[in-house]
Amino acid sequence: SAQFPLHTWLPDAMEGPTPVSSIVHSATMVAAGVYLTGRIYPILTPDAHLFIATIGLITLVMAACMALVMTDIKRVLAYSTLSQLGYMILGLGVGSYTFALFHLFTHAFFKCCLFQCSGSVINSMHHEQDMTQYGGLIKKMPKTALAYGICTLAIAGASIPFTSLALSGFYSKDGIIAGAFEYGHRLNLEGWMGYLFWLGPVVIAYVTPFYMARSFALTFLGEPRNKHLYDGAKEAPATMFVPQLILAGMAVVAGWFFWKTMIVDTEPAVQPIYQAGYLDDSPGMHTTHAVLLHGFGWILSLGAGILLYKDGFGIASKIAKLPPMNLLHAWFKNKFYFDALYDVFMVALGKFVAGVCSVVDKLIVDGLVNGAARLGRGVSYLVGLNDKYVVDGSVNGAASFAQTSGNLLSQSQSGRVRGYVTILLGSAIFAGLVVVTVALVIANK
Repeated sequence: SAQFPLHTWLPDAMEGPTPVSSIVHSATMVAAGVYLTGRIYPILTPDAHLFIATIGLITLVMAACMALVMTDIKRVLAYSTLSQLGYMILGLGVGSYTFALFHLFTHAFFKCCLFQCSGSVINSMHHEQDMTQYGGLIKKMPKTALAYGICTLAIAGASIPFTSLALSGFYSKDGIIAGAFEYGHRLNLEGWMGYLFWLGPVVIAYVTPFYMARSFALTFLGEPRNKHLYDGAKEAPATMFVPQLILAGMAVVAGWFFWKTMIVDTEPAVQPIYQAGYLDDSPGMHTTHAVLLHGFGWILSLGAGILLYKDGFGIASKIAKLPPMNLLHAWFKNKFYFDALYDVFMVALGKFVAGVCSVVDKLIVDGLVNGAARLGRGVSYLVGLNDKYVVDGSVNGAASFAQTSGNLLSQSQSGRVRGYVTILLGSAIFAGLVVVTVALVIANK
């Protein structure tokens, strides 16, 4: 579910085709984590609830801050998704189980529609995703602007002030906020800590309409900031805007009729599961979950976003340069430096470990193997020399000696009888001379 601190993949996941990212970011892959957490809800302990609620709170606040400064239209929606997922996880953590899944249900419609509308805009603007190049597209794409505007109101939790009549996002999100309010009291936290789990989602509930109004104003209002792209823009074909209008309609009514009754009325059955393991006897969450009556806060936030950005970044860029806004802007723009931290502590560390392993592999592992191979080659070379010059040398030397001596002896065997007689006569004369000589020597003595 891309929760803090494992959230960095989600904005990159929207790089794919818009129909894919609209489904991924609204009702399938990211929803799986929320659904799984809800599926194991009965086995979660109070400590697990606190951990889940804390992660959800950090995620929804952090992602909304990043959505405030992004200029890529799909990236704004991606961080918006991240923030809304934080609401759902927070709802599961604080025990607002049914409203967390209710928000999962309502979020699927308006977020899918918003991504589809962004895809129509990107396609019409020749695949340009930077909102700094947009402006004035409501004249060129009124149907897309209508669907985007309706879903902006839905995700903002728009309602008729001081009544319970509202768009779908209002009912599901306010149920989570009400659960977070009671959760702070359930923990018996003193001072501001008791309101921390409630203040976070309340503040972001008014940040959400601001950054969504910002994206709407930068895209559809004001004057074109890239005349060339604007001149070529046109309304999406019916195969694109009709599904968008259907989704926009569902974003309006998904909190009405039997959906609200079907989901919200199941909450009393869930409360005994949540309260198991807690020591207090506080009433069930459903007693607090009467729909909160919004005032004009969302209207003010929405209006501020439109007024500030309808003419582009002129005013906002000046505000962003003021201290300490410049520091916050840089912090949000660089995504709280999580990518840099991951580059240093994960990527760089991984490369360092890989480098050490490579050195060990080359110098030690391969060194031992290659050294053994060289030693084997050296020993085999010496063995080869011994075999060649000692073993084979002695055998071949004996054979050569026998052959040479045989050749020499064979010279004395010419096969001629007179030769043999001459040698025999010569030998006899020589032997006689030797005998006579010896006899004379003996006689003289």
